[in-house]
Amino acid sequence: MRRPLTSRNIERAWGSPTSSCPYGAIHWNDEAGLPQKWNFDAHLLDEGWDRPRCAQACPTGALEAICSSDEELERRRIEEGLECLAPELGTRPRVLYRGLERISQRFLAGNVVRSVAGGRLENVVAAQVMLSIDAREMAGATDAFGDFKIDHLSSAGPMSYRLEVSHAQFGEAAVEGVLTDNLHLGSIRLPH
Repeated sequence: MRRPLTSRNIERAWGSPTSSCPYGAIHWNDEAGLPQKWNFDAHLLDEGWDRPRCAQACPTGALEAICSSDEELERRRIEEGLECLAPELGTRPRVLYRGLERISQRFLAGNVVRSVAGGRLENVVAAQVMLSIDAREMAGATDAFGDFKIDHLSSAGPMSYRLEVSHAQFGEAAVEGVLTDNLHLGSIRLPH
């Protein structure tokens, strides 16, 4: 005789079912008394819907659900620069992300300004920015608003950095510190 799944025998078989998923995607449904995860609205797709609710509701069109072979998915992953979450787990997930580095890697950003008449601050366009961090040097420049952002920094532990900012007409400035997370330095003032 088969026994129904209960929270007691589920936990005996799996441990805590909500913590057994390496992605944290399983939650406990108190009403049903079962562990659950989102299934891409498979029941709706089976009824003829052309895409899951999340893709229909997304105002930017950022979500796409496709049915494809492993080969087609791999081709798209390479061509479009898509990544899976936590590849080190070796789970071969079929959910891929664009721009995952925005949350898996650090950035350092800021704004470059100079003082003008009356004590006002003015954004500095085209200032050169050089970041020395983790035995690497990364260069950039400020945009039309005096802003800069240096992406793709390692998220492995605290790292000492030195940021040098220069502009041929307005001078130089430097900032040093320890990067432990994404960081916006605020405004860096050039002397002239």
